[in-house]
Amino acid sequence: MTGNGAPAGWRLVSQQAVKHPRGGYGLLIQNQRTGIYSLHAGGGNRSIDQQYAFEHADLGAKIKTLRIKAGLSQEQLAGLAGMSKTGVANWEQGARRPSPASMALLQDIIGLEDGPGKD
Repeated sequence: MTGNGAPAGWRLVSQQAVKHPRGGYGLLIQNQRTGIYSLHAGGGNRSIDQQYAFEHADLGAKIKTLRIKAGLSQEQLAGLAGMSKTGVANWEQGARRPSPASMALLQDIIGLEDGPGKD
């Protein structure tokens, strides 16, 4: 185990837990030798598709960054989007992905563009 929570030989990609498509949560890690992505949850790793990993980890980080840049708390963003603070937290942690309607609201409220890697 490295000091950042990833097993030896792996690089921590996201500090936030990401939901695995088949259930469970873990930290997103990448094998430094092969480049394969996985979720690390205590006892072991579960492989994960690279596109899925980036869509969930990057989108949540982007929502949080843009929310903070806009000077909004999770509670304030939730109020503007007509949802709960927990819903916003789930987006930011990658546990849930916003619906198309929520994505449109987020674009209007904080300037979020649909899709990973876009600003």
